[in-house]
Amino acid sequence: MYDVGSFSSEGSSTSDGFAALANLNDGFLGTGYSSSVELSFIAMVLIFGYVAITSVRYFLPETRFLNTVAEALGLRDS
Repeated sequence: MYDVGSFSSEGSSTSDGFAALANLNDGFLGTGYSSSVELSFIAMVLIFGYVAITSVRYFLPETRFLNTVAEALGLRDS
């Protein structure tokens, strides 16, 4: 019978890729959710922010601050 031993080389980083993939479940914002859930939260915030800015821009067209924000985001026709 052959005895199967473990071989490790300290200069090699073959397991770093697997460790990085395993850390995706930890998330990057510190909320305890996975990275995909945190990315969906960020996407939702961006979408809600866009809807809020465009709706305020529609209902309050004379506000100078909102015009500046709309121009910065490219929401205003020149």
